[in-house]
Order: sequence, then C-alpha cells, then structure tokens
Amino acid sequence: MKLPFELKRTYAYDELQELVASMCEQEPIVNFSIFKTNEDKSTKDRDTWFVDAPDIESTNPVILGKVQFVADYWRVSDEPVYSPVVENPTWQVIINIFNNMLQQGDRNGIFLEGLVLVNPKDSINTIRFQIGS
Repeated sequence: MKLPFELKRTYAYDELQELVASMCEQEPIVNFSIFKTNEDKSTKDRDTWFVDAPDIESTNPVILGKVQFVADYWRVSDEPVYSPVVENPTWQVIINIFNNMLQQGDRNGIFLEGLVLVNPKDSINTIRFQIGS
C-alpha cells in the first residue's frame, strides 16, 4: 500500500532539491520526487517550476512507530538493502537513510517517488522506497 502524504508546502523545484541536499549527511545523490506540480504558480512564473510537496522541514514524524526501510531497485544493489530500524522517522531521517543506501549503487538520476508499506506489523513496519530513474 503506497503511503499518502499531505502536500502542505509549495517549493520552487530547485529550492526543494537544494533543501534535500542540505539534509544529507553524505554526498547528496537523492532527487526528491514526492510532489505534484503547482499549476497556478508555475503558470504565473514560467521561469520557475513550482511543486507542492510534504513539509520536509517538519520535525513531526512521517511514520509513527518502529520502521525498517528497504530499497530493492537494481540501480541501488543487486540484492535488497535494509536500513537499521528507526522509530518515528522525520523526513530528514528518511531522506538520509535513502541517500545513504544510494552511496554504493548507480549514482545518477535516482528519484525517491514514494513510500510503500509492504509488511505491516505491530512491532516493526517494513517500508519499501518507491524509486524511479
């Protein structure tokens, strides 16, 4: 089940990607693509692409409880890559986990497009990164 997110903030696309890069502890590789185009603002200012996205600067948890993330995309690794278990992760934590997983794989044009709940449990939920390129 793909997890829904409220698209609470409007960002210029480049500003969103710069903010994501500033959150990364290692060399930033991730492209954040959980958004939709803000047609009104993008039409008024044709030089800038505006997108509505989750408020990635929020310190509120994105997912409540214990979570383990998995990346099972061939450009990340030949085998699924699992994160350590984290509790109540914020967007910054999620972005860092994903970016860290990308350090050993193909480093070009990898997009975080969503989060999918693949193994709901009472103790630890497994969330798969929905990845595009």
